[in-house]
Amino acid sequence: MGERDHDDAGDAGRRAAGEGPAGAAHGPAGAADVPAADGPAGARRRRALLVAALVAAVAVVAVVLALTARDRGASAGPVTSGATPTVTAPTTTSPAVPSGTASSAPDAPPPGPATADPAAPGSVPPAADAPVPVPPLGDVAPVVGSGTAPVDAAGLTVAVTGVEAVRTQAEGVGEVAAPGVALTVEVRGPAGRRLDAAAVSAHAGAEGAPLRPAESDERNAPLPAQLPGDGVARGTYVFAAPAPGTPLALTVLLRLDVPPVVVQGLLAP
Repeated sequence: MGERDHDDAGDAGRRAAGEGPAGAAHGPAGAADVPAADGPAGARRRRALLVAALVAAVAVVAVVLALTARDRGASAGPVTSGATPTVTAPTTTSPAVPSGTASSAPDAPPPGPATADPAAPGSVPPAADAPVPVPPLGDVAPVVGSGTAPVDAAGLTVAVTGVEAVRTQAEGVGEVAAPGVALTVEVRGPAGRRLDAAAVSAHAGAEGAPLRPAESDERNAPLPAQLPGDGVARGTYVFAAPAPGTPLALTVLLRLDVPPVVVQGLLAP
């Protein structure tokens, strides 16, 4: 009895001694599983996550701002570059070209007075290109001249020296004053040479329409019947005028043994 009690007491003492350290050993392990032991580490992790989230948010905002600024710069760039060529192109070309054009423009007017002179009274307009058809003047082919150039016909020289715009005088019965043209013809040859068949007629336009003579006009001065002592005779003939610029042809008969003369290349004044 006493021996068993001793053994039981020893076992109890051993258990107490053995469990004591074990319990002490289990104590910290159990304490590690308690949330209170995880508090500082969890707080640090939460702070680290919060800081990382803030840093990421700041980085995203910075990237968005950078992209927005770049888009604004890119959109503004074409406007500036597009406006620059528009302003520069006119500025570069306009000063250079007009200066050369302005200097050459005044040189063009000089030919103007030369074309105005033929329109003066008594002058001959420029020659027309297309010939005016005229009716046959007998069996002999005519001698054809152009403009104011002299034409030789069997020893006589014929030239038109004046084409003047006039207004016809209505002196005869049934005549009406109207625009007219006075044609002056000059004939040169031996003094005293007879001009037995002296006559002048005029035709106009592409159809060769005959111009009506203003017979009662006092400016009519036909060629004489023979050349005077200086061998130069002049005659003026007034006709009803066609439209200004209409091509004219003048036919001149002098003698039966002299071919007729046709002067082309005239224009109605």
